[in-house]
Amino acid sequence: MLYKLVVLGDGGVGKTALTIQLCLNHFVDSYRKQVVIDDQPCVLEVLDTAGQEEYTALRDQWIRDGEGFLLVYSITSRSTFERIERFRNQIFR
Repeated sequence: MLYKLVVLGDGGVGKTALTIQLCLNHFVDSYRKQVVIDDQPCVLEVLDTAGQEEYTALRDQWIRDGEGFLLVYSITSRSTFERIERFRNQIFR
């Protein structure tokens, strides 16, 4: 079984660092990790998205294709935390 996890957040908040830490093996901007969900072995495909505004159209496509979402912000930047709500709203539209 394969689940797609989309990593969202502003640029520079650590999405790539978290993804690399989770998966260790990486491709260009997509990572795969063998995991167990509900006692079933499966592959988690993690898409590390660009946080910049110019990637909005791509982000919309990634959200449509995603089956799970990890919203990331920097603990040293309140504005990145406040923008998490925007990403959440995009997911639920």
